[in-house]
Amino acid sequence: MVTIRTAIVVFKKYYLKKYYSNLTYQKVLRNLLILGPLILIMLPSSHFDKGETMCLSIKIFDQPCFGCGITRSIMKVIHLKFEEAWRLNKIAFIITPIGILFWIRLIFKLFDKDIFNFLKTLF
Repeated sequence: MVTIRTAIVVFKKYYLKKYYSNLTYQKVLRNLLILGPLILIMLPSSHFDKGETMCLSIKIFDQPCFGCGITRSIMKVIHLKFEEAWRLNKIAFIITPIGILFWIRLIFKLFDKDIFNFLKTLF
């Protein structure tokens, strides 16, 4: 029986190695990683406020789950509207900084830079 851990190891070993070594793939991924957050910053903070919910918890049980409002809340945090973000979902104040750190780490990895050496040069 294949466990999730072995599936992840196989995925990293074969799939990512094959495609990550492709220069075109690297360029596309770099552009998406740089343009994605810029697009989110340029969108108005109320962009995701409209529309029907996709949460199964609300559709089936009429009860919000822990993830309800996280997208809208993160958009409010990005646009520095902290009171509205706190009202929508408090978890965004944990997820947003972690996501930013992962994004920075991935950017450094894609440009073959060591983030710790970069930080040493700054301080």
